[in-house]
Amino acid sequence: MRIVDEEISLIKSVKVHGSWEDDFDANVKPLQDAHLASYILYRLDSKKHDAYEWLLLTWMPESADVIFFKADIWLATLRRQFGDDFLADDVVCHDASDLSLEGYKRHLASKAAPAPLTAMEAEYQLNSEAATTHNSFADVSSSFGGIAFPLTSEAISAVEKFARKKLVYLQFVSGFLYKPTFITLCVIYRSI
Repeated sequence: MRIVDEEISLIKSVKVHGSWEDDFDANVKPLQDAHLASYILYRLDSKKHDAYEWLLLTWMPESADVIFFKADIWLATLRRQFGDDFLADDVVCHDASDLSLEGYKRHLASKAAPAPLTAMEAEYQLNSEAATTHNSFADVSSSFGGIAFPLTSEAISAVEKFARKKLVYLQFVSGFLYKPTFITLCVIYRSI
């Protein structure tokens, strides 16, 4: 489609022969004109609301005699008339390599990639992750699924009393969080 006399006009329609990927380069490459900007609506095989989804390619070569000065207005009009819900993607192509299946796949990969970070943002993200990891180990209220450590004879005796229901409460206190090089165990209990 091109803008002719201030209207969007259909220039060419092509029949489907294979899958959208099989037909892409064969159908789209002949539409490239280095001197004419155009809109290309390309039907995909996927459906939404029982209707095919479409790919909108805006071809704006650098060497075009006329470019879309009011591209936003024309694009909004095209989207509204065609139905924005049926457009799966919208790509602006300035180079012939952009207007190819390989170019579209590069566009999809770029779109799926995480946003680039400045040096400051990357450092902040690294520090945030480190703080989260540090906090999860240093938080005294966090619980462990299980932890292994040697018991003193006093602790073993207390566990045996607890098993025989001679004690109601056992508490093991470790110096691990506060003195990482030395572990002390205390048994605090109350007799029945």
